[in-house]
Amino acid sequence: RMKDYNASERIGQLAILLLEKFQSRKYISFVHCCVFGCIRGWNGHIKMSIEPLLSGYQIGMQTGDIQLAMSNAYWYLVDNFISGQLHLAALKRDIKVFGEQMVEYKQMVFH
Repeated sequence: RMKDYNASERIGQLAILLLEKFQSRKYISFVHCCVFGCIRGWNGHIKMSIEPLLSGYQIGMQTGDIQLAMSNAYWYLVDNFISGQLHLAALKRDIKVFGEQMVEYKQMVFH
């Protein structure tokens, strides 16, 4: 178990810097899921994770990494719910859309 949240944040920042340096779309969905879905919420406001998670979803779908795309979508929905960033009607719509995609792609872990 990693309990050093500051070290986790630094590792996450390094991962983001490496993505930017090497311009690797292949790993964006994975890194965004790990950093913005699992790490960033411990040291920063989750509102700051919402857009990167949506980006991770979109890029995952574009690159064919459906499982990680859906993982990003899950964390996107969770963070929007917890932060109150989206109006509940909009959140309900997004949950329906992402839920239908999860069923379509047989990604039942998050559905």
